[in-house]
Amino acid sequence: MRKVGIGVVGLGRFGINYVKTIESMSLFSLRGVCAQSQASIKNALQFVGDKKIIASVKFDDLLKSPSIEAVCIVTPAHTHFSLAMKALFAGKHVLIEKPICFKAKELEDLIKITKQKRKILLAGHLHLFNPPLMQLVADVKKGMFGRVNMVRIEHANNGPIRKDVSIIWDYFPHAASLLSALIKENPKKIIAVGNRDAVSLEIEYLGKAFSTSFASWKSPKKVFSVMVIGEKMAASYDDYVQADKLKYYSKSKGKDTFVYNSSFYVPAYSDIRPLTRQLVYFRECIVEGKLPEENLKNALAATRILERAQKSFNGVSA
Repeated sequence: MRKVGIGVVGLGRFGINYVKTIESMSLFSLRGVCAQSQASIKNALQFVGDKKIIASVKFDDLLKSPSIEAVCIVTPAHTHFSLAMKALFAGKHVLIEKPICFKAKELEDLIKITKQKRKILLAGHLHLFNPPLMQLVADVKKGMFGRVNMVRIEHANNGPIRKDVSIIWDYFPHAASLLSALIKENPKKIIAVGNRDAVSLEIEYLGKAFSTSFASWKSPKKVFSVMVIGEKMAASYDDYVQADKLKYYSKSKGKDTFVYNSSFYVPAYSDIRPLTRQLVYFRECIVEGKLPEENLKNALAATRILERAQKSFNGVSA
């Protein structure tokens, strides 16, 4: 099995997660790391087996290396577009952490260059690679739930509070990407209200579906939960319970209500870690030369939702 030479740019908290995960996989060979400070590089190298890899404060040093086929961009959000464009023009495959871009037009430009250069571009919307949520999306797609009428997502944590992006662009990419996978309708109206620390996002869709999402980075309790109400079934997901994270509820016979007690069942799903699954898929695309069309289509839809959410939050009708 061919190992793909890969580099990681951005060595903050989540960049280190990429380094550790890549080092644990036989599918990749970590060939370079890049950060703005030598201290960050030194910290990352303690998790790397081969100390002779490229370790530089200059992104160009990774791009010039023929041993690096692909790069993971895990830098501050405002740098994503420019670094991704630079990597694509250097002939590298690119995985970008969320938020992918701040404008759908920027993502459209990246996709255009990706096709011209025949390279892979993957949006790092991690929960789309989270096995129980992958199963939920697949079952909705198969029609098990019938028409999806409502989705509710809550995401809260006790920091970290970001200075480079608003909570809309930090937390809601997870919600927007999941909503775009679960509800195949165009948003009719988007309303985002709140303050810097907590925001509520409501979306009305053209096909009458509805979603409500809440995010806060000042919460005493970690929460990431999803509820889906369909014509035939309902589902609930809780990321922070140890067992039965995903539950399916059948509709009661002859009634319009759902039973929410012991009548749930837990569908089967893989226990692979989301970041590992995301990187496995990235390699599959590279080795097989297949553009992740569904992933990029979803990323565009999610970015358009986030753009409109930010406008609404700023007081502009969306």
